[in-house]
Amino acid sequence: MSGRDPEIQWQHITLPQRPPDAAETLLGTEARRAFDNAGGGGVEPVVVAATRGDQWLAAMLVFVEPEHALASIRQLVVVPAARGQGLGGRLVRRAVNLAREHNARRVRSTAGFGCPDHRHMYERLGFEDTDADERPYLMSRAV
Repeated sequence: MSGRDPEIQWQHITLPQRPPDAAETLLGTEARRAFDNAGGGGVEPVVVAATRGDQWLAAMLVFVEPEHALASIRQLVVVPAARGQGLGGRLVRRAVNLAREHNARRVRSTAGFGCPDHRHMYERLGFEDTDADERPYLMSRAV
């Protein structure tokens, strides 16, 4: 199936919703903790998922920080059976659009640790290496 498969549905999970168990299966416990701890810190967690029926194909966790005009991609996972369909790039583009909708000036990512394919995807999408002030984020781009 192609990356533009019409059966793919996109979900955006924001507060006061809670991520379903499928989010934790893909993203680990960080997504659930982010939603449980959200509130007073000015950070809004968002889970964006590509699904087909009840199957999660890919997901990412984004933290939107309106006070700092930032959005941060913290997790991005594509299940092995769905790789090569362009879902990772589509998720990153959605993160950029999400940042724009929240008036962020930059979107940054921790993704890419030790994986040249991840870095290449981010570079294709306009991301560049961060400077020391943005660590642990590896790459970022203006929105």
